[in-house]
Amino acid sequence: MQAEMVVELQRAEHSFRLADAVYLFRNEAVSDYAKRSILRMFFIQIDNLLAIIPRIKNGLPSKSRNDQAARAVIEQGVLTLRRSYEEAFDLIRDRLAAHGQPIDLITLVAWWNSFDYDVVEVLHGDLKEIQSSLEAVGITFMAIPDYSPLSIPEASKLSKLTPPMIAADRLAFSRPNTTYLVPCHVTQEKAQIVLSIIDFLEVDFALTIIVNGPRTIYLTFLFEIAWMLAIIDLCSLIDNLFVSSSRDKSLLEYWEGDMKGHALLSALNSSRNHLFEQTLRGVRNRYSAHLDSASSLDDSRKLFEDIDLRMVNDYAHHLVVGFRKSCGQDPLTRIFLIQNVPLSGVLEVRNEGSSFGG
Repeated sequence: MQAEMVVELQRAEHSFRLADAVYLFRNEAVSDYAKRSILRMFFIQIDNLLAIIPRIKNGLPSKSRNDQAARAVIEQGVLTLRRSYEEAFDLIRDRLAAHGQPIDLITLVAWWNSFDYDVVEVLHGDLKEIQSSLEAVGITFMAIPDYSPLSIPEASKLSKLTPPMIAADRLAFSRPNTTYLVPCHVTQEKAQIVLSIIDFLEVDFALTIIVNGPRTIYLTFLFEIAWMLAIIDLCSLIDNLFVSSSRDKSLLEYWEGDMKGHALLSALNSSRNHLFEQTLRGVRNRYSAHLDSASSLDDSRKLFEDIDLRMVNDYAHHLVVGFRKSCGQDPLTRIFLIQNVPLSGVLEVRNEGSSFGG
């Protein structure tokens, strides 16, 4: 077998197993919001596989009719998956998973709510069809043989318990028993994106705590997934706080000249560890959010294995604390400190949220 094909098969097995691990996570006793947060990795791996599988198919023999028929089956499987995924759930991958990007509220509500148990079943079924078609030509893939349910502490960010609360992030509408803020200006929309990314980070880190020191294959993959998402979300937090582009202003730029918290946010920007951020982005771009097609899986994975995970946590904490202090400087931004705050004396908020199902 050609060396290039071996490398592609290693990438494919890696992505199949990560997809399988988050697929198994869909039945864990966690909140629907936490399921969706972690299952963002599912769409990242679909995107990876839609790039990898055609390259594998093209590397297979095509001399006989049987060879050509096998390639046609694989090609049809990819086409089916692509039709289910593109112009639909690739939006979640692009705007909420691999990156934290602006999206209008109506579209966000529609796609986040449609991301449910049935969708995951269909897409995972499409992945299994592709895997089966590859196995039919003699390619074998490792399975996850040792699934067992997680034990979720009641105090965990992943817990199903949802006391009445108020939140200001852009996905608060999807959580039951939660009253939420509807943005009235682009500066509020940007701050809500930041809050949603912080909320994702809290879910990521909560999972790392539960699966720390993994002793099974399933837990090992979940541990890796949680940290991969943390790295992705931390990069998104940095971008939304400080990095402006021609398409999207940073919060720092939005606050310039108008908000009293700008000086503190600017000081936070000056305190950034750019060398660490460069390492962080290398992991995101070559392993966590994308699999680098120009490197072997081992080389890409080494970037992840070498990064200081404690520093990922500490750096995220540093930026979150700095953001919150900045919000506290101006009456117009203090509302963003009211994030997941319990409502004292309230028995229930009439918001059923968005059920994941299952």
